Amino acid sequence: MKDTKTLKQYLDQADVIILALDTEQRVKLINQKGCEVLKHTQHEIIGKNWFDHFVPERLRASVKEIFSEIVEGKGEHTEFFENPVITSEGEERLVAWRNAVLRNGQGEVTDVLSTGEDITVRRETENALVESEATLRAILETCVDGIITIDAEGSILSFNPAAVRIFGYQPYEVIGEAVKMLMPDPHHGRHPGYIRQFLETKKTRLIGIGREVIGKRKDGTTFPLYLAVSDVNVHGRKMFAGIVRDLTDFKKMQDEIIQAQKLAAIGEMAASVGHEIKNPLAGISGAIEILRDTFDEGDSRVQIMDDILSEVKRLDNTVRDLLAFSRPWNPDTQFCSLQEIVERVARSFQEQEDLAEVKFAFGSSIRTKVRVDPWLFEKVLWNVLDNATDAMHNQGEISFNLTESPGYVTLCVQDSGDGVPVEHLNDVFRPFFTTKSRGTGLGLAICKKILDAHGGAISLFSIPRKGTKVTIRLPVGVEEPAASTRTGVSRSW
Repeated sequence: MKDTKTLKQYLDQADVIILALDTEQRVKLINQKGCEVLKHTQHEIIGKNWFDHFVPERLRASVKEIFSEIVEGKGEHTEFFENPVITSEGEERLVAWRNAVLRNGQGEVTDVLSTGEDITVRRETENALVESEATLRAILETCVDGIITIDAEGSILSFNPAAVRIFGYQPYEVIGEAVKMLMPDPHHGRHPGYIRQFLETKKTRLIGIGREVIGKRKDGTTFPLYLAVSDVNVHGRKMFAGIVRDLTDFKKMQDEIIQAQKLAAIGEMAASVGHEIKNPLAGISGAIEILRDTFDEGDSRVQIMDDILSEVKRLDNTVRDLLAFSRPWNPDTQFCSLQEIVERVARSFQEQEDLAEVKFAFGSSIRTKVRVDPWLFEKVLWNVLDNATDAMHNQGEISFNLTESPGYVTLCVQDSGDGVPVEHLNDVFRPFFTTKSRGTGLGLAICKKILDAHGGAISLFSIPRKGTKVTIRLPVGVEEPAASTRTGVSRSW
């Protein structure tokens, strides 16, 4: 009796569940730890069918089958098995069991002895870690900013998809390599020193501070980026995590905003003084013409008067272009045949006296109508043709070609002139840019502004000494019943 009491004390001191079942699935023994997990007294457990009372109903049949296999000696699940148990409060606890069979002198199985460890909290923690890792991985994979980790030696440890998009390298091309490969000179050679200085002094010019730097892509091009670096410790290992953001589009937008602000200021200035300038210019021009008529044709002063009139006209054209560019364009659109507008403008343009040696050629005809302000579109065509004839020195051929695509009509105007130098192609629509000795450089900028207001587009392709092709695209739109034409809208430049 004393040995039995001592044995029970030993069993109750164990930090695992100790459970003995007979071959009829009844509980013969359970220690104190088992009672604590189940939240039952020993009296409430001993003698009960273990599976009917303490295993969730959905699992009873399968667990009983496993128990039968253990009793029959098949032993597949003897070593280790996991299943939940039910407490007195209806809560499920996950237990990891290790099983052994007990036999009598004839080798017959009499009992199954199991030790069980409550792994509920551990499994919840593991699941939480797995979920946390999956969440972190999803964040890294979908983050719009590049995330790069490096070790204390400056070698790249990870490279997320956004970093791939920003720098152009695949992860296998950079992992294990020095992070300085992503930087141009002089930062390329300085980066190891930044890390070393931080590790030795905790003082830094980069780590822990977000700043704008220059990055280098796989193709060798450099670009502005925002870089924020933090130092982290992972299991005692020093690492650095960098978040990078490509500032190329931001810088471009910033430049466009600054440019727009400058142009707005110019527009305000042009609108306020333009009319004040035009009126005196008109007076000066009239006075010079009257004065000119008082001289004989052979008088040398006549040429001086003509030069003055020419310069006054040029100044008047400059003011006119400034006023045109500064105004907001609100097209008075209607459905028109682009073919008819092009033919009409070409006829009028060709009637100029100095264009006798300029020929026009027309491609296939289309009669699809587009929603356009015909007056404004004529101004666009006149500007394009002026540029073309200047480039051809008033001799050569200009061709027009109209094509249709879903939702759009495209007009291509091709000349046989000198062309535009390659280095200037990106600037031709920039206000005040010109390759001519005279002119404001606002002509194509105004054309672009007009077409933008129509929901259209204009582009230019040129080969030096072989000519220039201007492509204009306009949306077809949906024709609606005719509306009354707006009144009171000035149609002057």
